[in-house]
Amino acid sequence: MVTELPDPTLQGKFPAEEMQIMAHLARECLQWDPEARPTMTEVVQILSTIAPTLHGTKRRNLPIAAAFNLTVSALSI
Repeated sequence: MVTELPDPTLQGKFPAEEMQIMAHLARECLQWDPEARPTMTEVVQILSTIAPTLHGTKRRNLPIAAAFNLTVSALSI
């Protein structure tokens, strides 16, 4: 679990899976080779799967592991 990234004022009250997705996405965006980085469209798609909508639900239309061609264990940072 990523412990350095969350805002301390959250006091651990956030979905751990979503923090792992955010951390992995950030790592992918920082790849040295620009061609290895996700496109902005991919970033928006991934973030939209974890961001709350106006109705308080989340869009779960993109499997995160598939988006990065990863297994679930690869999301553990």
